[in-house]
Amino acid sequence: MYGPPFKPELLAELANRVVSWEGEAWRVVFEGSGALSSNSKGARWNTSEFEAFYFSLTLGGAHAELDFIESQQPVRIKRPRAVYSFQLRFQRVLDLRDVSGLDHFGVEAGHLVADSWDAPQSLAHAAYKLLDCSAVLVPSARSDATNLAVFTGGLTRGDSLSDPSPFPNGPVEV
Repeated sequence: MYGPPFKPELLAELANRVVSWEGEAWRVVFEGSGALSSNSKGARWNTSEFEAFYFSLTLGGAHAELDFIESQQPVRIKRPRAVYSFQLRFQRVLDLRDVSGLDHFGVEAGHLVADSWDAPQSLAHAAYKLLDCSAVLVPSARSDATNLAVFTGGLTRGDSLSDPSPFPNGPVEV
């Protein structure tokens, strides 16, 4: 398996996948949660050692992510949803939307969306701590969308995160 310590060959291959990225991304949260609340406890693309904001590149993908979170709760959450769009720009993003060529290091597409978070967290560690990336572009485990996990401590000069734009006109009920 791969992970700390990383083989120099794997790090070199990951470094070849670092790109600049700019575009629109979406967050759907429960009203009152805050448009930019970060995950500090650990999730698929961050550990408790480093926080991340989670975005989807499609509105449907953002809804699918919150649908899953809601489905895991023992009691249905009855708060309305708030939908936000952001304009984002990052100088260094590890692009893992296509992991072909990484299989000889043990990295397979299925590992990125599996129930176990070991592989994603390991790759996020490499992106953030070793490759100085601000974010990772990744396949969603909940839909066919692409997600963007932004490391809150990794923002650098030249990166930008717009103020959230409510869509459409504030919270919506689903």
